[in-house]
Amino acid sequence: MGCSCFRCSKPHKGFDRRRCIIGNGEPCSACLEADALEDQIHTAEEYLANLKAKRRFTGHRINQVHDPFSSKLPPEIVSNIFMSFVPKYVDSNYGVAISNDTTTILLRLGAVCQAWRAIAWSTPQLWTSISIDMYNDHFYVTELVRDWLSRSGQLPLYIRLYREEGISDPPFGPRIELLISAIVAHSNRWVYMAMELPQRIVMRVRCTSPMPLALKTLRLDMPEFDFGQEGEGLLPDEKINLNAIISPTEMVLGRLGRLGPSQIDIEWNNLTRLTAQEVSINECFELLQKAPQMTHCTLDINIERGDFPIPQTVVQYPRLSFLDINYYYFGMEINTFLEWTSFPALETWNHKANEKLPIDHIIAHITRSSCRLKSMKLSHNSKTDDPNELIKLLRATPSLERLTLLRTYNVTDTNYFDPLLNLLSTSTINERGVGREIFLPHLMALDITGCQWTTFSWDYIPRIFGFDRESTMPFLPRESTARSANRRPLCSLRVAVKISERFEGPLDLDIVRLLLPLIDQGVKLQIVKERWQERDYDILQSSIDFHKNALDYIPPDFLSSLK
Repeated sequence: MGCSCFRCSKPHKGFDRRRCIIGNGEPCSACLEADALEDQIHTAEEYLANLKAKRRFTGHRINQVHDPFSSKLPPEIVSNIFMSFVPKYVDSNYGVAISNDTTTILLRLGAVCQAWRAIAWSTPQLWTSISIDMYNDHFYVTELVRDWLSRSGQLPLYIRLYREEGISDPPFGPRIELLISAIVAHSNRWVYMAMELPQRIVMRVRCTSPMPLALKTLRLDMPEFDFGQEGEGLLPDEKINLNAIISPTEMVLGRLGRLGPSQIDIEWNNLTRLTAQEVSINECFELLQKAPQMTHCTLDINIERGDFPIPQTVVQYPRLSFLDINYYYFGMEINTFLEWTSFPALETWNHKANEKLPIDHIIAHITRSSCRLKSMKLSHNSKTDDPNELIKLLRATPSLERLTLLRTYNVTDTNYFDPLLNLLSTSTINERGVGREIFLPHLMALDITGCQWTTFSWDYIPRIFGFDRESTMPFLPRESTARSANRRPLCSLRVAVKISERFEGPLDLDIVRLLLPLIDQGVKLQIVKERWQERDYDILQSSIDFHKNALDYIPPDFLSSLK
């Protein structure tokens, strides 16, 4: 801002004696003094700037002298150390971090000193993944993204575009458009792309010219509440199109609103892994038909949508080896799905229902498919389930190696798993070689959630592993405890029991004496308190620690685990 001499009233920038002519055409004494002060201030500011520059250089030298490793190790080793500093919050199968914290942590490396910044900025592996809040209104975001992606060299990129939940939609403007342009400029190197954005923003992410992309994983999640806005939603013949040839091997579909799978413009023939978190039964058949190479499929069936015709003959999908089904109140539709499909290569089946399990339909499907299941996880919430029906299903899957059972219904008057545990404990061949047929002869790991603490029979556990109570009670060392050679290869058991929230243990001493020899024999045994919202409380480990002074013998390996 300009100032003026109070005598001549002429505005001027700072003090300039040429502007003051009040003293017989010469500057007045006050203006001369002020001008001299201005010169001194300018000289002092230059001197201060030089001092600050020297201080920065000295600080750089101090960092070099005191740096524990960057001045003593080759840059390649320092780069590897920096790589280990990156968080491993993995959001894909690639083992890369694309969490919100990654940006802050990497920029913090560069803020330590010039040497660290030079090494970090020249290590392209640090900059291959980024998570971008597209609604961040800071002016520097676009420039930060440009610099970030340019530092990654020519390496593959893992990108997540998102917006914070609950943030209102701003109008699409130049800032978002520039940000999208900065991201699309590197589309030839996309390997992983996740878009958790409203549909109107996703539709703007388009490559500048049609070309094949190296994209391996595509994730789409478009929040439902955005579809209520005027102008939202695609017409039936419109598609989500990135203006590129995309042939991913993995795809994750989250909330899609009114969109169906057919409105996602990709090449489906190479897709091997699919997770669909909001689909209908009709769309399940459509997805299986579109992706004939699919090996892993996770379906969360919770809506009615689409008009894809349901087949009237059994359709075989020969490559599918992993199936995860989750549904609520769609039991009849699930039965239809099981009735008209066949998966001969299926090895893993996870089935979660908020109602009674369709045991007969599952058995019929397994029989029709002639598959050799190795792993099964059954989760259900029904008080009317018959435990003998569960046993019937397991008899139809003798090849199982891993079994996980969860019963979430809160029943207090019975123990649903008792018949199964009893059969497991009595179906092991005895030491004389004369006994019943082994039930689940290949079972290696068993995980049960939902047992009742007050009615649980602890004697089942050692007998399941081929021990009887007499052989375990003396609590002899490893070489003295006999174990039947004719038994199933079960080596891992986890039991989560329903128990009062106020209970924190310990187990009775007799129960600990009964179970500890199994641990001595190398069995991985866990008895935990069932907790749905937090980490399970390990009752067995805390009980052994509590009773250790009263026990005659504790396996050395277990004692070391308590330290």
